[in-house]
Amino acid sequence: LYSEKRHDEKFLKNYTTGFDQFLPYLLGTQDGQVKDAKWASAICGVPAETIRELARTMAGGRTQIIGGWCVQRMHHGEQYAWMLVVLAAMLGQIGLPGGGFGFSWHYNGAGTITSAGPIMSGFSSVV
Repeated sequence: LYSEKRHDEKFLKNYTTGFDQFLPYLLGTQDGQVKDAKWASAICGVPAETIRELARTMAGGRTQIIGGWCVQRMHHGEQYAWMLVVLAAMLGQIGLPGGGFGFSWHYNGAGTITSAGPIMSGFSSVV
């Protein structure tokens, strides 16, 4: 998003704080490792071009990034949640219908429009 200038600079400037402190990490100025698609590919096994295309797709339309809390129980597990929010902020869609980020929607019924919506077996209704 950043190297192809697909991030929302106006949103970052007007609605967030600290992106200027995040950039040295992203650009690798502190540790010599740019955090780009090639770097991510080596960690997760997804081809770098697939990661780039996903970023382009997310920046090209309304995107809500959804995560769960289970990975936060791992060593440094809280870091993914912070990066998910940074990514959503870079897209600039936080607060827009269908955009932004959310966690554990499957538990709190955020995808259910009304309490008359479908209820998954084993989960209580949202009243």
